[in-house]
Amino acid sequence: MNRGVLEEENRLLKERVIFLEREILRLSSGRLHPTTQAAETWEVIEGESFSDWVPVTASPEFSVEDGPPVLPLICKDLAERNLKPGKFSPLQRAEAAFETGFWIRIALETSTPFQDTQSLKGLNPAHWIVFRGALGGLPVRSTRKSDCVKALWEEADSILVSVASLTELHILCSGAGLSLPKQIQWRSQK
Repeated sequence: MNRGVLEEENRLLKERVIFLEREILRLSSGRLHPTTQAAETWEVIEGESFSDWVPVTASPEFSVEDGPPVLPLICKDLAERNLKPGKFSPLQRAEAAFETGFWIRIALETSTPFQDTQSLKGLNPAHWIVFRGALGGLPVRSTRKSDCVKALWEEADSILVSVASLTELHILCSGAGLSLPKQIQWRSQK
């Protein structure tokens, strides 16, 4: 295996360890995990993947006080190539997505609530992402909001965000230092 693949696998394992640590803390504090018996009705449309567009470059050190880092050049270039100017410029949309991802990362790492102050109002959402959801706590995404709402925890610590394009989804995940979550779809059992 090449070094890059091993580093990515190592990073994924670290993410899962962090999730398990949070689960242990939740369970030990008496907070109940939501039932996942209905998981059989979820269909995975596309598995978790690393972005071919934007490399995942999670900064090992981050600081709330410092705020988000500067938008990486690769994210800026991606936005300029794929996003059309309109109410907001491609750069504004990319910065908002990257900063949202950064603040999601802070919320996940510190087990604190997330307040979405970076979203640009007036854009039509096309992708929804759940972080700290009921499906094992790992992030999931869908092109239907109703699917992601079903994947929320019954408690208030889930994070649900939307973006207007696949490009912004990739940039948001880069800002969060996470791979692109698996895409899910709810299937009714008949």
